[in-house]
Amino acid sequence: MKHILITAGGTSEAIDGVRQISNTSTGSLCAHIYEALAGFADACSGPDKSSPEFRVHYVVSEKAMRPAVKESLPVTFYPVTDVKSVEAVLDKLMTEYEIGFVIHGMAVSDFTKDYLVEREALVCELADTLKNALDENPNGLSGEKLRVLIRDTLKQPERRLDVSTKVASKADLMLSLKRTPKLIEKFKKLNPDCFLVGFKLLKGASEAELVRVASELSDKNGCDLVLANDMNKIRAGRHEGLLIKSSKVVGRYTTKKEIAEGITRHMLGEMGDGL
Repeated sequence: MKHILITAGGTSEAIDGVRQISNTSTGSLCAHIYEALAGFADACSGPDKSSPEFRVHYVVSEKAMRPAVKESLPVTFYPVTDVKSVEAVLDKLMTEYEIGFVIHGMAVSDFTKDYLVEREALVCELADTLKNALDENPNGLSGEKLRVLIRDTLKQPERRLDVSTKVASKADLMLSLKRTPKLIEKFKKLNPDCFLVGFKLLKGASEAELVRVASELSDKNGCDLVLANDMNKIRAGRHEGLLIKSSKVVGRYTTKKEIAEGITRHMLGEMGDGL
């Protein structure tokens, strides 16, 4: 049994009980990839072919498009919301199954909420902190000590808001964000032998820049393939993309269907005559 892991859609990070910061990824490209994989599995299942059995584990955000399930390619869907939930599911799947192929197409948020605070309340807290410190040190404080006081206050202000319910809109707010873990770094650490497909989306980038950034992603995380694309070249009916392997362009595509078939061909092509 060959296990394939696909991540699709975009994560959402809660600001309070009702508000969120969301990535806009629809998950449609990964739906096309599933269909291409199903076509490959179907092409390999003829009576004269020694066909490996495939199963897809599809980690998908709540609002993302889901592909229609094909008989030739069994799939289990794992609904997720934020980065934390995605990480938990990935850890579980990579531990429980021998995942041979990973297509990490999900737009994972780089940041999540740290805290929310009323702007004026934060100004007053900073002012009180500095005043008390200067009262205790009448000869003044060095710039470094002032920076430490400000940094410590901003790190965990006492007047931060309770975000378990909807925060009232009576005052201007300041939202502090903290970085999330880079989930693409986990796959090769959990299974060094898995075939990893990464994705990189830029805006207004030249081809040389796309290749450079995709190569950096590959080198850092052990990607076997990276699909690089420019947001300015994605529109209705057209989705331009470059498939990068070992810092070289191995495929040029203009639609999601072409991209999906190209990734499938490069990832699984040696297993049969399929695509």
